[in-house]
Amino acid sequence: MWMKGDMKKHGDAIREELMKDPAIEVASLSSANPIDFGNSTSGLEWVGKDPKEQILFSNFSVDYNFIQSLGMTMKLGRSFKQEFFLPILSNFIVKRGRC
Repeated sequence: MWMKGDMKKHGDAIREELMKDPAIEVASLSSANPIDFGNSTSGLEWVGKDPKEQILFSNFSVDYNFIQSLGMTMKLGRSFKQEFFLPILSNFIVKRGRC
């Protein structure tokens, strides 16, 4: 379900309500359609990155159930987890290779 308006503030309640339906196995919130989203940034920095290099990253906000809800698995590392959620942190999943 895409997050619109105040939905992000009420994400847990929305998810809990959806999970009452026995036909729903997992529920997740996202700020965009994962197939067709338009947000991107080149403002990421890391140690060793050439400050002149502009790399465009597509991005959108998701909750901790996102990977599971789409039936995806991680090749390395871990997916987002509720127990590690802190609203002040940004976490990233990086796809290696070309899209």
